[in-house]
Amino acid sequence: FDGIEDYVGINDTATYLDFPGSSGSLNMTWSFWTNSLNYSGFYCPIGKGSRGGGIMFCFNATSQTQTSAMACSIISNVLSCSTNFSLSKVSGWTHMTYVYNPTLDNIQIYEDASLKGTTTSFLPVSDTSSPYFIGSGFGPISVPTTSYHFKGGVDEFLIFNRSLNSSEINALYNSTVFHTNLTDLRPGNHSFQ
Repeated sequence: FDGIEDYVGINDTATYLDFPGSSGSLNMTWSFWTNSLNYSGFYCPIGKGSRGGGIMFCFNATSQTQTSAMACSIISNVLSCSTNFSLSKVSGWTHMTYVYNPTLDNIQIYEDASLKGTTTSFLPVSDTSSPYFIGSGFGPISVPTTSYHFKGGVDEFLIFNRSLNSSEINALYNSTVFHTNLTDLRPGNHSFQ
């Protein structure tokens, strides 16, 4: 993503993509790999929603050596973000996991399967129809004057309709850290029977 206007939209036509569900009681986990090329400013590799309401998973880079992660919600054009949790890595591929637990009213933020922090009193935003955006907080919509476009790569974006525990997050991280070809097949298209 170029950090200016690139993003991928995923339409929300299924209830399992809704956040946090019409009753506000749906546990969810979002997981993705990110390789940021933003070294300053506020930017969001993943978002869902619109100016009226939504959620974004964002980073705030204050220098080439200091970056923090947070979860943000927007209600009626007002952006509200959790406490910044410092990240260990600023560059290179990083596995990020955000776990929403409505019973505890919080989001846990993991970097490379290590818990970085837990938000307190995270305000859930019910959103059952807006698309998800990869590469931008809110796609082409200005919120209120920017879409918080992301510069870098996003890979293996996963949504779970439950809160993963730390063991599951660790297994997910370790299963995707190393890509090993055990088939002796060269890269390309192959047919299997």
